[in-house]
Amino acid sequence: MQNLSMVDAFGGEYEVSVFPTPVNAVTLVDGVSNRAEEIAHELGMTVHDLRKVRGIERKSDVLQEALNQTGTLRSAAWLGRGGMDDFLKKGGVDAFWQLRDSGVQVVGRLGNGVGMDVQAAFDSGVLVARTPRGNAEAVRIWQDLILHALFANDVDLMINPALKDSNNFKHASDTNKLTWDRKDLAAEVNPDSCDELPEKAKAMAEYLRGKKVTILGAGRIGREVIAKSPFLREADIHVFDPYPPKDIANITVHNSSKDALADAELVLLHMSGADRMIGAEELKLVKDGAKICNMARGGIVDPKALFEAIESGKISGAGLDTHLVEGDDTAQYVHLPSSRVDWSDEHYAVALRRHSKVIGTNHSAASDEKAQAINAEDGIRAIHHYNRFGELQDGVLVPAAQFPYDAFMQERDGHLVPVEANGHPRIVIESMHDGLVPGLMDDVHRAIAAKLGWAKLNVVGGKISPYEYRQGDERRRNAIALQAVEVPARFGQMSPAEMQRSFGELIRLVESERGMRKARILFPRRKNT
Repeated sequence: MQNLSMVDAFGGEYEVSVFPTPVNAVTLVDGVSNRAEEIAHELGMTVHDLRKVRGIERKSDVLQEALNQTGTLRSAAWLGRGGMDDFLKKGGVDAFWQLRDSGVQVVGRLGNGVGMDVQAAFDSGVLVARTPRGNAEAVRIWQDLILHALFANDVDLMINPALKDSNNFKHASDTNKLTWDRKDLAAEVNPDSCDELPEKAKAMAEYLRGKKVTILGAGRIGREVIAKSPFLREADIHVFDPYPPKDIANITVHNSSKDALADAELVLLHMSGADRMIGAEELKLVKDGAKICNMARGGIVDPKALFEAIESGKISGAGLDTHLVEGDDTAQYVHLPSSRVDWSDEHYAVALRRHSKVIGTNHSAASDEKAQAINAEDGIRAIHHYNRFGELQDGVLVPAAQFPYDAFMQERDGHLVPVEANGHPRIVIESMHDGLVPGLMDDVHRAIAAKLGWAKLNVVGGKISPYEYRQGDERRRNAIALQAVEVPARFGQMSPAEMQRSFGELIRLVESERGMRKARILFPRRKNT
């Protein structure tokens, strides 16, 4: 991130025109706090609110109708939660192309988890972004409540071993032990001091003292859990994350999930790994009688493997806030075939929710009103900022792109002042492209230089940011470039219509290169000129 004084100085001196001009509107899809509409109006954005559509029963039908109307219902972004996520997952690449054609630049998924095909979105020229800030605390507290119930009997036995022989003692986890009213959460699970916890919560922290707790995923939520869960203060915490945390004290970091899982007594899932990331082989690694809690994505855990591990006693209890099938899709799997031979994975997922040793909640972890309001505001502001400057900090499978402020501002005598460009205006060319195509940006620069009638393009600032990962056996590298270049002096004298035409030609030229997904031009101009 650039020094804030640089950003502020730039904003004070320049205004930025964007080509093609983004649609100054946002479509609110499902589960969006009213705070989103308030902020959008404050920022001068038009709001298309699908939450208020009447006469269509199923949420998916509302979204399909909206997608069908993309020619008229134009907006810069769709903003929503699980219903939008599921709909776009099923629609795949065709849905994203329709969104792009309607002017959509960003799909904002409120919260931390994303289930849609993000790579298909990028390949279509649409960015997917999350709003994780509001979720971390809400998910951590919800998980603590589930753990409080999941370990209730173990803690009772620790306090009073004689209960083991009592006829009234329940060996299954008791969901009634949970306090579901979120207004009471602070009293039930206090994040500040174990000394202020209720007696049974203190006892649970003592129960987990020295026990191996494995956390898969050390992003925002995983870090929140490590730092603030009162139950883990004395636990032996082991972590696996594809991007190992280097700044967290008193934890053991592993290079593989299997190493982290070995002999774990409690497993907490907080990463968006591949489907069936936790299967029968992984469950064999944990200690007999271990417990598992999944607050990430339902598909991460193989439901059949988990069901059988619980039945065998390998796993003594599970807390599941996310499930392989949720919402409307659950109904068709409620009636289980008489023989397990005929059960599908979806049947096992439904059976897990009914199991006496499972605490299942309805993807409720992030349903806190405060968290939803924070996420809604973050989503709208991120969309607005991307429209203006091309920056997006919480994109999925893409790097955090940074506007080249230093190509327009420089330090002089202790002050930041506009750059003197020697009569040649500077523009910023933003491109989304396949970073594995060799020489792509060199070809782009040569093509632009030729179009401008120059021997060589003068790139004066900015960089190409890549995000590399593996999709199965395939290596992927999604790249975003925000590069400042000089253009002929005539561009500074053009009328808006001439600019639209000239910049449109440059954009089409850039987008014609193999591996290029989308291009835009940002033209900063001095406010006093």
